[in-house]
Amino acid sequence: MIRTVQRRQKDGSLNDLPAPSVSELYNKCMFGVDIADQKRMQYSTCRKAKKWHKYLFWFCFDIAVVNSLVCIQESPNHKLYTKRGKERKSSQMEYRRALAQ
Repeated sequence: MIRTVQRRQKDGSLNDLPAPSVSELYNKCMFGVDIADQKRMQYSTCRKAKKWHKYLFWFCFDIAVVNSLVCIQESPNHKLYTKRGKERKSSQMEYRRALAQ
């Protein structure tokens, strides 16, 4: 299914261009991907490497850590509480320290 989207030209005028409906769905759902990338890059272990498989390993390692953090934060069995009894989520730094220990 083709839809039309408006794009601004260099001269400032608007033109209607055809675009597949999949692009609209992608733009609606990409928010979660952006958050995952932000969390992955916050404490990244990725290193530049001449061998692509080494970089791929560290990339997958970071993704696995972020995914496990999200699972822990959503789990009802791993809730953290403040001194006043309010529920709180563990930070990525706290989680990575506990994971390293």
